[in-house]
Amino acid sequence: VAYREMLTEPITHTTKVEDLMSEKKRPESVEITMVLEPTDGHVPFKKIELDLPQTARLPRPDWQKAINEGCSNALQNGPLVSFPVHAVRVVLTELVASGGKINPALCLSVLGRHVAALVGINVVTYTWK
Repeated sequence: VAYREMLTEPITHTTKVEDLMSEKKRPESVEITMVLEPTDGHVPFKKIELDLPQTARLPRPDWQKAINEGCSNALQNGPLVSFPVHAVRVVLTELVASGGKINPALCLSVLGRHVAALVGINVVTYTWK
């Protein structure tokens, strides 16, 4: 038996994280807006989808990698009984960074907290396969 946790309704949330201890002697920040939506398939999360405004620049490849890792890590332990969260689509709708050289670890940190907080909002059920 493989137990899974699944979203029951879409969630949209915005999170902002500041790194005041930056080596650059000035605060760095990342603000992210994401949508998590349930899907029909019982498949694990693979990769974020981008739905950014036309005026936005695409996130750098190392930021995208960090964002994917942050989402993947956060979805490994669901809020109910810590089973993986499956059948979820993650869409990045906004990414505002304080500069072009943000440390990818800051993106990873904000995403881990962001997705964990989202799935913790009691819209998750659990199932088995």
